[in-house]
Amino acid sequence: MALNWEFDFTQHDMVHIRRWWVNLILSKMTHARKKRCTSAMSEAFKEETKQQEKVQNIGILMLPDAFLLEILLHVVLEEGDAALLNLSLVCSKFRSLVDTDSFQKRAHFCWLDSVTKWRMKSEPCQEFFKMYTLQPCRHCNEVYKNCLPGYVGRGKRGEMQGFYSENTHPGFCSDDCKMLEE
Repeated sequence: MALNWEFDFTQHDMVHIRRWWVNLILSKMTHARKKRCTSAMSEAFKEETKQQEKVQNIGILMLPDAFLLEILLHVVLEEGDAALLNLSLVCSKFRSLVDTDSFQKRAHFCWLDSVTKWRMKSEPCQEFFKMYTLQPCRHCNEVYKNCLPGYVGRGKRGEMQGFYSENTHPGFCSDDCKMLEE
């Protein structure tokens, strides 16, 4: 590090130099001075803990519903439709917020907005900007999300499985169930 000088040391020597330096400083310090340093540190620590006690912790459930709805909407858009179930299992307040039709519509339309630019679409394409319906399949009785004709996806922001201009299997969750029924 110190090149072309009478003394020379490397990065490896820095640990030893620092230790020597601290020992030198501490050996020159008087007892009264040590006491003042430690007492000043403890007073500063006490003052800091007093200030921390004054700060009130706010849990997420103490937030207003409007803020919670925004947070939950962001979670649903990032994780997809599966987040609706996961959030409703967390606590009863989350369930009551997530299970409302208005929240699910808002999440769905935010997802549709993330998939395509609706303002640039022609009038016939605007008919696909609609809410899905939950229906039981006629063959397997499993509840599925019917959004056909239209955009199909799992509700993750910016991700889409496909676009279907017509419903080839009305009343069924898939073409396979329709063929098995016939």
